[in-house]
Amino acid sequence: MSRRTKKLSPIAAAFLLGLILGRFFPSDTQLVPVQDGAILRVVDGDTVVLQYNGQEERMRLLRINTPERGKTGYDEATQALEKLVSGQAIRIEFEEGKVERDNYGRLLGYIFAGDRNVNIEMVRQGWTSFWTRYGEGRYAAAFREAEQEARAEHRGLWALDQTDTQEAPQNG
Repeated sequence: MSRRTKKLSPIAAAFLLGLILGRFFPSDTQLVPVQDGAILRVVDGDTVVLQYNGQEERMRLLRINTPERGKTGYDEATQALEKLVSGQAIRIEFEEGKVERDNYGRLLGYIFAGDRNVNIEMVRQGWTSFWTRYGEGRYAAAFREAEQEARAEHRGLWALDQTDTQEAPQNG
């Protein structure tokens, strides 16, 4: 009893792979490398120092912009980020599927602690608005929802007395 197996042509294999990936990964999402890292310290509400690929690196969290030192909410935003990442195993995602850096050489990305996107959580807690100055990115809907929730619930900066309009949450 001979069993004959037929091999797929490379074109047929590519087609099937495309169908499978399309089924499990919607076309509007890019597959991006996810890297493990370890937070060494929090610099402020939107910047951390972490261990990445065996190196100590600064990373700027995408789509958020917390108050700068000396501004209302700076200490609270920094403490909120510390609480979200302290003692947590983290994952890092990059927007375009490759490592990107800003003009200061900082990595640009999203930090996940467990299943929670820390960048979005900072918006949900009200320590920043959804910052779209450099685009909206692939989590735009979740950021918008988090900001609406923070505003409606008067969380974080939305709860503080805002006497200086420069200190109010800015979008862009």
